[in-house]
Amino acid sequence: MSANARAGEQGADLSVGDGRDVDVVVTHFEDPQRLRWVLDSLAAQDDSSLRLHVVVADDGSATPPSVPDGVTLLRQANEGFRAAAVRNLGARAGSSPVVLFLDGDTVPTPGYCAAMVDALREASREAPGAGALVVGARRHADLSAVAARGDDVVSWCAATDPEAPADGDVLAAPQWLRDGYTRTNDLRDAGDGDWRLVISAVMGMTRDAFERLDGFDESLVGYGGEDWDLAYRAWNTGVALRHAPAAVAWHDGPDAGERADLAQLKEGEQLALAARIPQPDVRGRHGIWRAPRVVVFWRPARTVAPSGEYAALESWLALADVGIWCGERRPEVLTHDPRVCAGEPSDEVLQRAEFIVDVMQPCVLRDAEGLLAACDGAPWVGAGVTAARTRHRTNVDENRRNDRVAGPVESSADASPIVDTVPADGPLDLEAWGRRRWS
Repeated sequence: MSANARAGEQGADLSVGDGRDVDVVVTHFEDPQRLRWVLDSLAAQDDSSLRLHVVVADDGSATPPSVPDGVTLLRQANEGFRAAAVRNLGARAGSSPVVLFLDGDTVPTPGYCAAMVDALREASREAPGAGALVVGARRHADLSAVAARGDDVVSWCAATDPEAPADGDVLAAPQWLRDGYTRTNDLRDAGDGDWRLVISAVMGMTRDAFERLDGFDESLVGYGGEDWDLAYRAWNTGVALRHAPAAVAWHDGPDAGERADLAQLKEGEQLALAARIPQPDVRGRHGIWRAPRVVVFWRPARTVAPSGEYAALESWLALADVGIWCGERRPEVLTHDPRVCAGEPSDEVLQRAEFIVDVMQPCVLRDAEGLLAACDGAPWVGAGVTAARTRHRTNVDENRRNDRVAGPVESSADASPIVDTVPADGPLDLEAWGRRRWS
């Protein structure tokens, strides 16, 4: 019997939606036996008030998998390992306020879906309007050995203690994940690099957050990275992260950390993420990227001589991993620097940028690192500049258009050591300015 057929019709008032509808996307490729275990386990979920809408998203298997009545099968062409694209395919087919993702070799326990929904409800209440992302507890076991000796895999997963030590069928779970969840209070206190604690094999999101972020990045092809990229963008834009330890699912086989080809796989993943996640420990500090670490909106309310504008803009390039967007007016200086451009940054660029700076008066940046440190905990304002972490802005899309930051902001008392205005009275002596700056 399908999950849809056995799910009850009782509604509930959830902050994650108006009802109890849940879309469950199961990814699959050439693995019908494990897929059957996953679908049977979804049909055996113990909260009958949830209306599960199960979608199997197939990444180009040569033979389409067989699915029960009530389960939707969607397929894409086999064009390489495209986990991001196939998850989006499944998610976009639904409309429920909650979307859960399961890999086709990861068998959920009977309370998995209910625990994920409960965690999403709790987390979304802490971030009104931003939504939530939850990661479950993936455990590892030799489920193929369980099946080979004739035991029922679904029953074994339901009955086995997820905290059992590695012995026989139960395999070791990654200790670094356990330590990370403990350190962050199950991601309630997630910091700069804790998006690494999210794994899409056992992940769920509120649909509003998933759609606002445009889902997984489909340009990622190959092993890994798509979950960390989405988790980073979610965290960076204020989506509440949460780990749900009660949402247990069993993966058939050891953790990927035990793969013989791990180093090669991780190299590709790390290079892909360097282009997308602008944190210095991911990509360094000195490259020129399509998605920079710092976005500067250059919107001076008054004009200065070209030499003054050159001095000002050049000083902001000290942020290094930066893009300066000048709106409709393209400055006449620094025309060959790709970091200085006309127009507006895309929503994708804004989702990835760690810092957003509005420059409303022509001014010189004197202390690049000091500016970023000053707005680490709250927005910083001084001498015609507003700087904030993207996480601290109320809404990235709205702020892109209206140049506003969250909450009342007062000018910082020590503004002058960080920025200084450019005089309005005529040309600037660039040689003298350069000697003062660099001497």
